[in-house]
Amino acid sequence: MIYQNGNFDEILLNKFFFIPKKLNNDNYYEFDDLILTKTPYHSSLFNICWVNKINSIYFENSMKKTIEYFSPKPFSLWFYSEDFPDYLNEILNKLSFNKKNNKIGMSYDLNDFDRNKLSIEKHKITEIRSDNELEEFLNVIDEYEPCARGYCKKISKELGFSKDNPYRYFYLSIFDKPISIASLYFHNENCGLFDVFTHPNFRRKGYALNLFLSLLEYAKMNGAKKLFLTTSFSEKSNENKLLEFYKKIGFHEDCKYICFEYEGSGF
Repeated sequence: MIYQNGNFDEILLNKFFFIPKKLNNDNYYEFDDLILTKTPYHSSLFNICWVNKINSIYFENSMKKTIEYFSPKPFSLWFYSEDFPDYLNEILNKLSFNKKNNKIGMSYDLNDFDRNKLSIEKHKITEIRSDNELEEFLNVIDEYEPCARGYCKKISKELGFSKDNPYRYFYLSIFDKPISIASLYFHNENCGLFDVFTHPNFRRKGYALNLFLSLLEYAKMNGAKKLFLTTSFSEKSNENKLLEFYKKIGFHEDCKYICFEYEGSGF
């Protein structure tokens, strides 16, 4: 793989493709210009095309073949922001891709993290280590992405819940009811934070922040030197509150990506 943005790409690409490479090699392909993974699930979270480099002559034809490969499933299409020429928008629109969002990759030096300096109440955080706990996690993620249930069960069945598994799932509970979830992916001395989601009935009450800070602490205690995440950003500065929050607590901007989605044509 090409890691154009160093450690950040290494975390993001390994998170995207670790499971397909390990469990489903027949549907993982790596070329000079593209990396593709196709799963049995009808979701662009798991069906991914990563563009390593762009050939202006063959790009449109390459995208047509990519659509055919994934058909009838949806998939996400990721580009490095600095490599994205404006003319690609016209080609992708013509092929019925939808602009999903712009992403900023951010990093945090965990040597600087000290939870004791933050006056935020701690809630019960559970690391998934059994099928019953996984079921509680899935009951929350069903509200966000129903297809994730089968995918997460497949991962846990094949890899188990040991510390050797680089994927680790967590949920925060209120009155013994899981309401906020997230996952960590460990690779070498780095860690990525992904899939942060709070049940709609419990949003804007600080639970995701509580879980977020607990996982920074967990990552540090489990040997990670840096933590990475992606967040959406808008050209309108008043729509970037989450981005500004991350900066406020010590995250730094590392890189930018552009993400499109092809919606597929049915189940």
